[in-house]
Amino acid sequence: QLGVPNALVDKEGRLRIYYVDWGNGNVLGSATRLDDGTWIYKRVTVQFVETGLSEPVDPTVILLEDGRYRLFYMRDVVFWSALSEDGFRFTQETGQRLQHTTALYDPAVLVVDDSTYLWGHTPNNSDVMALATDGLSFALQSDPFQVGGSNVSVWAACAVDGGYRIQYTGGPGQNIASAFSTN
Repeated sequence: QLGVPNALVDKEGRLRIYYVDWGNGNVLGSATRLDDGTWIYKRVTVQFVETGLSEPVDPTVILLEDGRYRLFYMRDVVFWSALSEDGFRFTQETGQRLQHTTALYDPAVLVVDDSTYLWGHTPNNSDVMALATDGLSFALQSDPFQVGGSNVSVWAACAVDGGYRIQYTGGPGQNIASAFSTN
């Protein structure tokens, strides 16, 4: 069971998927697709963190402008981050990113210019949005995220050529939809 994976295109232009391997003690894993179509699976480690994660939260990894990878993950009710040169061996960064009253599931992180957005969902399906203008120190936002004037639940977000794409639902029982924005 892999939960909800997070995908990105790595420094070498290959598709890389990050996931929590729930059937293997909640360890973090990564799958990288090589040019010939084969997948390489590697365990992801975070220095200073126990083998498994204490909460069933799916990881989010972003590629920074300097070529390093930043992992966002939850332990207890606190979001943390870790840095890596290779995308497999991470070292936890100093300080909490966001503390919440409950666990947040399926985090989505998107960097837009000087703003970093984080979306998550509580166990009772309430939506949470937070903003960091320094990329690290998130503050909860009271205004819901909207598409076309309607509140939506963001499940995934990524930068694409010419703008940004999110995957979202508009409410319980609705299908996942996609939206594009240039800004």
